Amino acid sequence: SVLYGFLRFRVFPPDTPKFAPPASSRNHVTERGGEAFRDELEKMLDSIMAAGARPVLATQVTASGSASLELDDYLGSSPEQVTANREIGKWLTNCVREVASERNVLLIDCATEVEANPETLGDAIHLSEQGHKLVAESWLNGFINSGPSRE
Repeated sequence: SVLYGFLRFRVFPPDTPKFAPPASSRNHVTERGGEAFRDELEKMLDSIMAAGARPVLATQVTASGSASLELDDYLGSSPEQVTANREIGKWLTNCVREVASERNVLLIDCATEVEANPETLGDAIHLSEQGHKLVAESWLNGFINSGPSRE
């Protein structure tokens, strides 16, 4: 399923992606849910390191990371829903940043490096063709800048 998702949504993305944000403004990250997400992320990193590979974490470019009002429609149909979904997205992004810092894992902070706007996003979470290009450049720069010093 991961390979299918990569091919279908990253290599061959739909022309008009559709992401339906949680409809209720009461949705939020619970303490238990937040701990479970973080635990799974930590287990994934442990597994990658145990296999001898160097993990890389990246933040995602999302409508929730933008203060732009033009992206609010991507996050919901009411101000309360927009606010709730924006908070969920911010929590996820901050959690990835925290874990990368705590575990000393390379972080490619696409959410900071690529502006979330209608040209980079097709909906709340799916990148447009331009968005994919900018995220790829962000990854390339992240790898180049994390490499050994060339003195």
